[in-house]
Amino acid sequence: ENVPVQVFDTDTAGKLFGFGSQAASMVKAAMRAYSYVDLSVLPIADDSAGIAASGSLKLTGDATAQGVLTLTIADTEISVAAAEDSAEALATALATAVNGERDLPVTAQAATGTVTLTAKNKGTLGNGIVLSYVCTVPGITPTLTKMAGGQKDPDIAEALTAVFAADYTIYCVPWAVQAPLTALREHLDNIGGPMEQRGAIGVYASTGTLSAATTLAGQLNAGRITGALLPGSTTPPEQIAAAYAAV
Repeated sequence: ENVPVQVFDTDTAGKLFGFGSQAASMVKAAMRAYSYVDLSVLPIADDSAGIAASGSLKLTGDATAQGVLTLTIADTEISVAAAEDSAEALATALATAVNGERDLPVTAQAATGTVTLTAKNKGTLGNGIVLSYVCTVPGITPTLTKMAGGQKDPDIAEALTAVFAADYTIYCVPWAVQAPLTALREHLDNIGGPMEQRGAIGVYASTGTLSAATTLAGQLNAGRITGALLPGSTTPPEQIAAAYAAV
């Protein structure tokens, strides 16, 4: 925690920070966007008071013929086939398939026909994990509950203090939220000021609305920070930020 580490491949990132974690997914996005990126990761623990976001897919009925149930989590599709299966059996199969994909940002648990999805990291970013489904299984009726309930992002000020003397040129953060971006603004102003003169920029991204993005930009009023806006994208904003920063 709060100790930067150079990362050269996505598998190492998964082993260090957890497969499907926000840090590992950002490394994967950065390296996909620019394979020669010189990348260090500054790990920050989830806040001790943080709450992980959760969502669910409830299945009712019984399959009367063959079909396919596809659950899309962010930009990854997970499919299971059904042939005269009960809702409970289909939910169990879907949860098993989700947990078999180690790079997903959620874990799954099935009970009484409902697949409950829980974000691997605590905090507000999990609320933005987009869920959708397509069901061609006759007799099965899905009901989707979107991801919600994630609370309390970590404070990044201590982590930034730990790397004050480091010579990084681009800082990428996963949150499009005023508090962490304000801490980043202060850090960039301090290291880029007349005493230190080590110029660097900050990068973040948002998938929300234009009005919310312009409001946040006005609150920050930070010339050293640049934000990418892709309204409605199913790719998580932290991955967009990492790709944008890498490029």
